[in-house]
Amino acid sequence: MDNAQVYLTTLLPRKKKGWHLHHKKENQLTCIRGRVILGVKEGDKIEEIEMNGEQPVTIRISRGVPICFYNHGDEPAYILNLCSPPHNPNDLEQEDLDIPWEPRV
Repeated sequence: MDNAQVYLTTLLPRKKKGWHLHHKKENQLTCIRGRVILGVKEGDKIEEIEMNGEQPVTIRISRGVPICFYNHGDEPAYILNLCSPPHNPNDLEQEDLDIPWEPRV
């Protein structure tokens, strides 16, 4: 992945972060601490992907795909994101969305 950026996002227990999508960015997400459910909206369906720091996996999210995180653990969760292209504060390519979702826990 050329011209990329790595950053860490955190999420408190029993909290959601999202829904949003990136019109230009591709994301590669890895939970390195805690337990989260990643909601990925594909058409009318929401796929729920379990992620945790005990058995880290990297999930690739293509641009234009809405996502949301839910921390269902008892400790803060840490999620690494390798994204390309890097964040540009002058490019408002992220779109926040209002999608109802109650994760199955």
